Amino acid sequence: MKKIKLWVLATALVCGASVWTACTSNDDNETAPPPLSDVWDDATQTLTVNSNPGKNAYKGRTDIMSVVISDAVTSIADSAFYDCHFCAVDLPASVVSIGNEAFAGKDSELEMVTLHATNCTLGEHPFLQSIMTNIYVPAEAVATYAATYPYYKSQIRVFP
Repeated sequence: MKKIKLWVLATALVCGASVWTACTSNDDNETAPPPLSDVWDDATQTLTVNSNPGKNAYKGRTDIMSVVISDAVTSIADSAFYDCHFCAVDLPASVVSIGNEAFAGKDSELEMVTLHATNCTLGEHPFLQSIMTNIYVPAEAVATYAATYPYYKSQIRVFP
């Protein structure tokens, strides 16, 4: 029998925006509750991520139309944004690790990723099944990313 865990977090208002209020997990698909420091804006359907998103943190959130990753974030865990519907993500240089299938999913609408780090470690298939067309990286990192991640070689470009 699987144990189901439920975390209920207090709802808080921050400048007219609210934070995530609850999530569940089971033993096979462990999920930590999204941190209270992450802010959701209903009006713009924008999520501002201010701390490292844990495994499955926002998995399946089809309501997220825009995501802002702050400089406080250093890693994005496995499946953190699996099957989310935002089209682009700009990852600051502070993000040096992206987990397995972090932005993947058959329902993912991710088309463009900008990696500002010159040496970000990518897990297995971080963008699997997304409609990704471009991965923008610093000019000095194009050859390294292309050699390290040949599966994405044709999509890696110098960011404008």
